[in-house]
Amino acid sequence: MIKNAHVFRADIPNDLVALHNHLSELSFAEPLSNQMQSHGFVPPFGQGCTLVGSYLGGMAFSVRVDTKVMPASAINAETKKRVALRLQQTGRKRLSKAESAEIKDMVRSEFCAKAIVTTAVINAFYDTESRFLVVATASQRMADLVTSALVHAVGSMKTETINVSSVKMGLTTRLTEWLPRVEKEDDQLEGDMDAFGEFSPTGEVAMSNPERHKLTVKADTLAAATDALLEAIKRQYSVTSIRLAHGCCAFRLTSDFHLRGIDIPREEDPVGNEWEHEAAWEMTNVVAVMNDLCAMFAYKAPEEGGEA
Repeated sequence: MIKNAHVFRADIPNDLVALHNHLSELSFAEPLSNQMQSHGFVPPFGQGCTLVGSYLGGMAFSVRVDTKVMPASAINAETKKRVALRLQQTGRKRLSKAESAEIKDMVRSEFCAKAIVTTAVINAFYDTESRFLVVATASQRMADLVTSALVHAVGSMKTETINVSSVKMGLTTRLTEWLPRVEKEDDQLEGDMDAFGEFSPTGEVAMSNPERHKLTVKADTLAAATDALLEAIKRQYSVTSIRLAHGCCAFRLTSDFHLRGIDIPREEDPVGNEWEHEAAWEMTNVVAVMNDLCAMFAYKAPEEGGEA
């Protein structure tokens, strides 16, 4: 259910009926003929008519996003064709910018009315105790759209982005400390196994340097790639993402503090409704990961009156 995550802190009312009523004010409706996109809340995980799903420890919401596919190349080609026809009909050599823009707007409007529509459903989960709002998407734009929709619907809801300064350099420093290294010939020092706190780095690291050259290291264990990693760090490469293990959960932490490629094994012998159990189990793991990440990077929530 949660393969990728953008995580926020939020104050969301716990009254399910009142919350459903708020969300219903922004329920999904298909895009009109002149709309490029529409979005709104839909019942999560087949929950009948309710727009709020409840599971042990939290709530779930789903936002449907319909987007019309309008290739820019096709619009530009049709616009160029119509501009040429207008020039031929009027005997002019060129059109003004305003006239060309008007033709392009007309083409875009016609394409919009008959465009193919793509649909995406973004699921979000809210843990009432930690106040973590987990938007299960790899897209920053979609994550912002979901949080904006929640704020718009609820009105007084406060959200805060969990920003940790210098995550990239922090990951690079921790990786350097974790790796074994040779101080002198045949004198190898063990790395600091506590450099990543409650986490264990696995066999995948992505790096980049100031010239934006990229490097990916994959090995059975990162210790097996010690020389390559230390050489990269020496050449001013810094960590942009690293795969970490935490309990039974594994994921890739990016330098912008997002979780990617989350792997949480299904719990054996689930009890009760399948989606409710799975949501509770996965959120238990994600919340534990986020709590320990915030502790590792010494994250402090903004004071009252700060970012919201």
